[in-house]
Amino acid sequence: MSPLPTRMCVAADTAAVRCTADGRLEVLLVQRGHEPFKGRWALPGGFVEENEDLPEGAARELEEETGLRPAVMVQIGAWGAPGRDPRGRTVSAVYLAVAAAGRDEVAGADDAAHAAWLPLDALPSLAFDHSDIVPAALAHLRLQCQHTHMAFAFLCESFSRADLERVLRALGCQDGRMGATWVLKVAQVVKTGQLYRLRADILAPLREPVFLFTLDSSET
Repeated sequence: MSPLPTRMCVAADTAAVRCTADGRLEVLLVQRGHEPFKGRWALPGGFVEENEDLPEGAARELEEETGLRPAVMVQIGAWGAPGRDPRGRTVSAVYLAVAAAGRDEVAGADDAAHAAWLPLDALPSLAFDHSDIVPAALAHLRLQCQHTHMAFAFLCESFSRADLERVLRALGCQDGRMGATWVLKVAQVVKTGQLYRLRADILAPLREPVFLFTLDSSET
C-alpha cells in the first residue's frame, strides 16, 4: 500500500511574451518582494485559491502583480519536481500569454516589488525553476504560431503587413515576407486601405485549453 500523500500546494505561473517595435521578443518578469528569493526575478504567479480554477488563478495573479490582461493565455504544462519551492511541495500549472501591442504596460504590485519586460536573449538568473520554464514556453509559443492564429495576438486589431512580418521574424520565421503572405491567406484576413483588420475569433489560438480575454475594439 502506498503511503498517504503529503500536503501539496497548487500554484499558477505565467510566461507572458510581447514583440517590441524593433522585432525583439521580451518576457514579463517580476522582482520578488518577499522570501523565498526576495529581490530575484521570476515569472508572475502564485498559489491558486481554494475555489478558483487554474486559468482564473493564473490570470488573477498576473493582473495583481503586473496589471497585465493579455490577449490570449494557453496552458502549456505543469512543473512539480520535489524541492522546486523551498516552502514545500508545490506543483505549478504554467501558462503562456501573449500581450497585444499597445496593451502591454505593466507595473509591479501585490507581492511584486517591480515588474518589467526583459529581452528573452538576455535574462537574469531566475527564482525557483523558472529558468527551465521560459525556454519551454518559448518553444511552445513558436509551435503554436506555426499551427494556430496566435501570431495575430501580438498585433493590434488593425495592423500593417510590415507589423505581421516583424512578429513572424521575431518568432523565428526565416522569410517574414513569404510567411506573412501564407498566414494572411490561410486566415482570410481582409485588407481595408493600407491596413488589415482582425476578426475577434482569429485572436484565439485554435487549440484548447484557451483562456481568452475579449479585446475592446473601441480602444484601437
